[in-house]
Amino acid sequence: EDTYKEASFEYLNRYGAAYYQYKWSDVYADDIFSVFEKEGILSSKIGKRYREMILERGGTKDPTKLVSEFLGREPNSNAFLKNVVL
Repeated sequence: EDTYKEASFEYLNRYGAAYYQYKWSDVYADDIFSVFEKEGILSSKIGKRYREMILERGGTKDPTKLVSEFLGREPNSNAFLKNVVL
Protein backbone atom coordinates (compact mmCIF):
# COMPACT_ATOMS: atom_id res chain seq x y z
CA GLU A 1 0.00 0.00 0.00
CA ASP A 2 1.17 3.52 -0.78
CA THR A 3 3.91 2.25 -3.09
CA TYR A 4 4.26 2.02 -6.82
CA LYS A 5 3.30 -1.42 -8.04
CA GLU A 6 6.23 -1.43 -10.45
CA ALA A 7 8.63 -1.04 -7.51
CA SER A 8 7.09 -3.81 -5.40
CA PHE A 9 7.51 -7.54 -5.45
CA GLU A 10 4.12 -8.80 -4.40
CA TYR A 11 4.89 -12.49 -4.97
CA LEU A 12 7.76 -12.57 -2.50
CA ASN A 13 5.98 -14.93 -0.12
CA ARG A 14 5.47 -17.61 -2.80
CA TYR A 15 8.44 -16.89 -5.02
CA GLY A 16 11.11 -18.71 -3.00
CA ALA A 17 9.57 -22.17 -3.33
CA ALA A 18 8.89 -21.74 -7.05
CA TYR A 19 12.42 -20.50 -7.67
CA TYR A 20 13.88 -23.43 -5.72
CA GLN A 21 11.90 -25.84 -7.89
CA TYR A 22 13.01 -24.02 -11.03
CA LYS A 23 16.68 -24.23 -10.03
CA TRP A 24 16.37 -27.98 -9.38
CA SER A 25 15.18 -28.40 -12.95
CA ASP A 26 18.48 -26.76 -13.98
CA VAL A 27 20.38 -29.28 -11.84
CA TYR A 28 18.71 -32.20 -13.63
CA ALA A 29 19.11 -30.58 -17.06
CA ASP A 30 22.83 -29.97 -16.53
CA ASP A 31 23.31 -33.51 -15.22
CA ILE A 32 21.59 -34.97 -18.29
CA PHE A 33 23.49 -32.67 -20.63
CA SER A 34 26.77 -33.82 -19.08
CA VAL A 35 26.11 -37.24 -20.67
CA PHE A 36 25.81 -35.58 -24.07
CA GLU A 37 29.01 -33.61 -23.45
CA LYS A 38 30.86 -36.77 -22.51
CA GLU A 39 29.55 -38.91 -25.39
CA GLY A 40 29.28 -36.18 -28.02
CA ILE A 41 26.56 -33.55 -28.23
CA LEU A 42 25.39 -34.82 -31.61
CA SER A 43 25.62 -38.51 -30.68
CA SER A 44 22.64 -40.27 -32.23
CA LYS A 45 23.14 -43.13 -29.76
CA ILE A 46 22.75 -40.84 -26.72
CA GLY A 47 19.96 -38.86 -28.38
CA LYS A 48 18.03 -42.05 -29.05
CA ARG A 49 18.62 -43.29 -25.51
CA TYR A 50 17.39 -39.94 -24.12
CA ARG A 51 14.29 -40.05 -26.34
CA GLU A 52 13.45 -43.64 -25.42
CA MET A 53 14.27 -43.49 -21.71
CA ILE A 54 12.88 -40.06 -20.83
CA LEU A 55 10.78 -38.40 -23.53
CA GLU A 56 8.80 -41.43 -24.68
CA ARG A 57 8.03 -42.55 -21.15
CA GLY A 58 6.76 -39.12 -20.13
CA GLY A 59 4.60 -39.30 -17.03
CA THR A 60 4.46 -43.09 -16.85
CA LYS A 61 7.05 -43.18 -14.07
CA ASP A 62 8.47 -40.87 -11.42
CA PRO A 63 10.63 -38.34 -13.32
CA THR A 64 13.54 -38.77 -10.91
CA LYS A 65 13.57 -42.50 -11.63
CA LEU A 66 13.61 -41.81 -15.38
CA VAL A 67 16.56 -39.49 -14.98
CA SER A 68 18.37 -42.00 -12.75
CA GLU A 69 17.86 -44.76 -15.31
CA PHE A 70 19.16 -42.55 -18.10
CA LEU A 71 22.20 -41.48 -16.11
CA GLY A 72 22.86 -44.97 -14.75
CA ARG A 73 23.18 -43.42 -11.29
CA GLU A 74 21.40 -41.06 -8.94
CA PRO A 75 21.30 -37.46 -10.20
CA ASN A 76 23.70 -35.04 -8.54
CA SER A 77 24.56 -31.35 -8.73
CA ASN A 78 28.18 -31.66 -9.95
CA ALA A 79 27.46 -30.60 -13.54
CA PHE A 80 25.28 -27.73 -12.34
CA LEU A 81 27.96 -26.47 -9.98
CA LYS A 82 30.52 -26.50 -12.78
CA ASN A 83 28.27 -24.13 -14.74
CA VAL A 84 27.46 -21.72 -11.90
CA VAL A 85 28.76 -18.25 -12.51
CA LEU A 86 29.84 -16.57 -9.30
